[in-house]
Amino acid sequence: MAATTSLEEKPLDEAFDSIYQALQRERTRTETERDAFEEFGNQITEIQPSNAPSQGNTTHKRVTTTGGTGVYESPPLSSPSTTDHLAAIRDAYEETVMSVPFYEAEYGDTYEQSICEEFGQEVASALTRGSEFNPMVKQIVLAKVEEAQTEREALIHTCDREHESVTEAETSLKPVRNRLRSFDSIPLDEQGFGALEDYHAQLLAMKDRCEQVAATRQATIDRYRTEYNLSVEAPDICVYLYKTFETDYPVLFLCGELARKIKNYRHQVEHIMSTCL
Repeated sequence: MAATTSLEEKPLDEAFDSIYQALQRERTRTETERDAFEEFGNQITEIQPSNAPSQGNTTHKRVTTTGGTGVYESPPLSSPSTTDHLAAIRDAYEETVMSVPFYEAEYGDTYEQSICEEFGQEVASALTRGSEFNPMVKQIVLAKVEEAQTEREALIHTCDREHESVTEAETSLKPVRNRLRSFDSIPLDEQGFGALEDYHAQLLAMKDRCEQVAATRQATIDRYRTEYNLSVEAPDICVYLYKTFETDYPVLFLCGELARKIKNYRHQVEHIMSTCL
């Protein structure tokens, strides 16, 4: 999906609103997918495997042999074939997981591709080209469905934690932004050396605050990598959560933007102070 959200030159409040909206959108979509997998699992549960005992659809026949008369149960009158089973599973998957409103835009893949991505190649082969839907296959499919739900639950939890982390960053950066705004109305070249020293100290404190927020955010990003057991080559969770942004790390970007503005003011103050000596 192409990046569509730019934070450059966007007011801080609007920038954070964009971040919160992205997180809420991802959380809502993930909940929808989790519920879809739950419904898919419920439908799979109702499908009887090929060699499972049928309920209430057997017939009894009385036959006479040289040894006497006996009774045996005939096979079910309407025992579904493996083809019927696989068709029912496909219908269930398409009616649940693949019917979420954003599926085409977000994934746009085929049934077999989706099954392979979610459940692995072996399960995909069993559900698309298998010769039998037996109890073991059913058990494996249900286990994979539960795994998919668990993964969604984990992502929902991550969205909530990320929202808290972003809120913490916003709370720390807003006072910096507000104080920095006041420098726009200060005629720095008309200030005495003592006042300039005070302004310089304030700017250094603001710089430290931005660096602290950035360090905290980086630690959070690193912790996500550890928790999700991501390899060095794999993109981290923020790349996924903020895929609609021009930057993969919007909070770090905002820290950098504020730091850049602080640096510009510091250079102005330092230049004026040098002329006072």
